[in-house]
Amino acid sequence: ARFEIAEVAVADRPGRATLHLAARGRAANWLAGSRPSSQAAGHRSTVEVEAVTLDQLLAKHPPPTLVKIDTEGSEARILAGAERLLGEARPTFLIEVSAPCAGAVAAIFRANHYQLFDAELNPSDRLRLDRPVANTLAIPGAALAG
Repeated sequence: ARFEIAEVAVADRPGRATLHLAARGRAANWLAGSRPSSQAAGHRSTVEVEAVTLDQLLAKHPPPTLVKIDTEGSEARILAGAERLLGEARPTFLIEVSAPCAGAVAAIFRANHYQLFDAELNPSDRLRLDRPVANTLAIPGAALAG
């Protein structure tokens, strides 16, 4: 598989964003405007970063078949910048959803005809969910029919 590392933050709109670097735990950094994880224990510093949308990345790269999102509370913001990706490319999403974002994430996926499943269960045990859980698998409806 091909991949490229881009030194950018993914958000709902392009521009500059403030990234808070967690005092504890490298995986607990968060963008300004999002709730920090309880694992962060505050922040030790901030850095200004370029922000792009998933739709901007789609315009420059081949459409993905899978998108992994684990962003410590920015899930809904990221999906808000992915209208074309959700509507046209329609990849499967493996997304870690924080509880405060669950309603907004569910609404975005529902509006784009995605089905939600608990990613931690075996495929044969998965039932459709109304709301995302901590580790959610979002599959486009057409992919399930075929």
